[in-house]
Amino acid sequence: MSLRYLVDRKYIPNDSSSKIIEDFEKATGADVLVFPDVHMKKGAMIANGMLVSSPNRIFLSCLGVENCGFTFGKIEGASEKELVSGFEKFSNILKKDKYKRYSEKQIRDLFDKYLLMDYKKNKFLYQFLGYGKWEELLKEAHIILNEHILKVAAKSLCTLGGGNHFFEIHRIAETFETDYFRTGEYIYMLHSDSVAVGNIIYELYSDLHEMNQSNSLRGRYQVSKFRIYQKLYFKNLGKYIAGLNSDLHYIFKPQDDYQALDVKTPLGKNLLLAHNLSSIFGEMNRDAIIQTWAESQSINHTKLGSHSHDNVTAELHEGSVRIVHRNGVQNLGTDKYCILPGAMGNYSFLMKNAQNADAYFSANHGTGRMQDKHIARGNFSEDITIQEMKDRQVSLFRVGNGNLAEQNMHAFKDPACIVEEMENNNLAFRVAKTHPIAVIKG
Repeated sequence: MSLRYLVDRKYIPNDSSSKIIEDFEKATGADVLVFPDVHMKKGAMIANGMLVSSPNRIFLSCLGVENCGFTFGKIEGASEKELVSGFEKFSNILKKDKYKRYSEKQIRDLFDKYLLMDYKKNKFLYQFLGYGKWEELLKEAHIILNEHILKVAAKSLCTLGGGNHFFEIHRIAETFETDYFRTGEYIYMLHSDSVAVGNIIYELYSDLHEMNQSNSLRGRYQVSKFRIYQKLYFKNLGKYIAGLNSDLHYIFKPQDDYQALDVKTPLGKNLLLAHNLSSIFGEMNRDAIIQTWAESQSINHTKLGSHSHDNVTAELHEGSVRIVHRNGVQNLGTDKYCILPGAMGNYSFLMKNAQNADAYFSANHGTGRMQDKHIARGNFSEDITIQEMKDRQVSLFRVGNGNLAEQNMHAFKDPACIVEEMENNNLAFRVAKTHPIAVIKG
């Protein structure tokens, strides 16, 4: 077991995140890497900016909504005025709920298409799970993605989501490498996840820790209602997957906060596949948003990368299989570029992937908070946050009801300091500094 910090301790907020990390590592014996954006999430049992690795264990407390992540790319041949105007029009499309709706058949066909692409790309994962044939994988995927999940997917595809999810256009203000990027060019950054599909699968395979946080009568009712659906879901799965039911006590009768499920068990393998399927929906969702924006506003663009920063998967590292949880940690793989988004309205960086095997080919997913959302709401106001955006000449378009004070840039770490931490720890290297010109906020 090991605990390694890839960040100077002065950038770790005084929010109990260090204690949470150290307690987790001590109790589980897992390998833990801590990235520069580390901070605590209220109500969570682990910290953001934390990668957990072990030979065969899935930690239920490390699970979340799969494939919360970034997709980014380069915009071609459009003026700033056209881009800002187009963003306003697209925000109205999202806000008025006029974007394309899908049938369940369209969703199933799209899922199958994306799953086949993922099957070819991630051969190791599917072989590890025992799917030597595409037909076997497809059959089980159709069982996991039942009629209810398909209905939810049909309603939620092409959804930005709330929280700190965003769609932004940036102008390149400074370049550190000129082989592909030039000052004055434009890029887009999209932050979204697998929305309702990911949330359902996360809750189905969890001990409902987050759902149980509410002590209200309505909250208790929601937990009880979901427990009924959860039991029916696994009762049906048990008809097709031998040995699955013998492990369900991990979900329905958890023993402790650090409970782990062996990935070699039927439930362990099934959980890993289910989370991977919701991760695929996250990719579908971001692609659908970008495609709808580009087609509706006649935008030409080149997609440069798409990286999840919340996931659980099986990977091969130094010749050994590792079960890897990433919580607020970008899974870069061998892609050439990645991004370091700043807070809403602040500058960001295009980065070159250092492809650091010791860091599991990963990097932090942002600058990270110094103040959790509930603290930021007490220290800032929406009016102040909106005015700061105007002062920076950033056009803001809202499509959700999230509290903008939570995203005030002063609640986050300084991007210049964090990018230095990334370079000092061989995670990624700056290629260009960018400034936002337009933001669609969920």
